[in-house]
Amino acid sequence: MKKRILRFAALLLLLVTAFAASACRSGQGSASSAPLAPESSEAAEAVNADGLVTAKLDPFVEDYDAAPVYNGPAGVLENLRLLYTYNPDTVGWLTVKNGGDIAFLDYPVVQSYDNNFYLRRSFFGGYAHGGTVFLHYRCDPVDLSKNTVIFGHNLKDQSLFAQLLKYNSPSFYDSASIIEYSTLYKKYQYKIFAAFYTTTRFDYIRASYPDDKLFLAVVNQALARSVIKTNVDVDAGDSIITLSTCAYVDGVDGARFVVMGRLLRAGESAGGCRAAANPDALDIRAEYHG
Repeated sequence: MKKRILRFAALLLLLVTAFAASACRSGQGSASSAPLAPESSEAAEAVNADGLVTAKLDPFVEDYDAAPVYNGPAGVLENLRLLYTYNPDTVGWLTVKNGGDIAFLDYPVVQSYDNNFYLRRSFFGGYAHGGTVFLHYRCDPVDLSKNTVIFGHNLKDQSLFAQLLKYNSPSFYDSASIIEYSTLYKKYQYKIFAAFYTTTRFDYIRASYPDDKLFLAVVNQALARSVIKTNVDVDAGDSIITLSTCAYVDGVDGARFVVMGRLLRAGESAGGCRAAANPDALDIRAEYHG
C-alpha cells in the first residue's frame, strides 16, 4: 500500500500540468483546512530542499527515509498517514476493483471548504486541469453522512472517473459491484445499486435528508434512471455513497453520470450482486427537453 501511495504521488508530480483533456464537475462549495501553496519552480525547489525529492516517490526506490514524519491525528489508518502528511485535506481513499485485486478506480480523496477548490487543483495544490477526486464539502469526512458524495472528472485519457461509464454494461457490473471507501479511520464497503445519466435538476448530491421519505424518494429516482437493474435493495435505514462525474449526451447541457452504492449491512456478504439491462430507464433527453 505504501508503494502504491508513493507511486500515485510520483505520477502526480510528473503529470500535474499534463492533463489537457476536457472535463467538468458539479458541486457547490466548505470543509476545513487551508489551501496548499500553488506549485511553481520556486515551490518545487523548496520541497526538494525539505527532502521531498521526486526520486523518493519513485515506486522502484526502496529507501523511503526521506519521506516526511507523520505528526497528524492519532488513529489515522497507516496507509493514509503519508498522504495526510503531504496534504491535510486528505479525508480517505476510494477503490473499485474489477475482479480479484485489479483496481480500475484507486484514488485518494480530499475535501476543501467548497466544491470548487480541487476542480483544477492537484493533490499537491498546484494547477491541474484534471483536478483531484474530492468529497462534497457538506459531507462529514469522519462519521459517514447519509449520502457520501464524491466527485471526479471524466477525462478523455480515461483517468479519474471516466471509468464509471463502464457501468453501462451489466456484465461489467457483475465483476465490479463493490465500492471500497476508507475514511481516515475506518474502511467501508458499498454494494452498487444504480448507475444513471442525469442533470443537476435531480438533486442527487444531498449529504443529509430531513426525513426517510425524501431519502427514499431520491433512491427511487436513482433506480428509475438506472441503466442497470441490480438485486441490491435499499431501505430507509441504509446509508449510500454517490460517485458523480460529467457525461456527454447529445442535446443535453450539464449531463452527469452517477453510480450509487448502499453500505453493507452488519453480517452481510459483499458477494452475490447481479445486474441486467434496464430497458425502462428514464431517458435524460426526454426529461431535459420536457
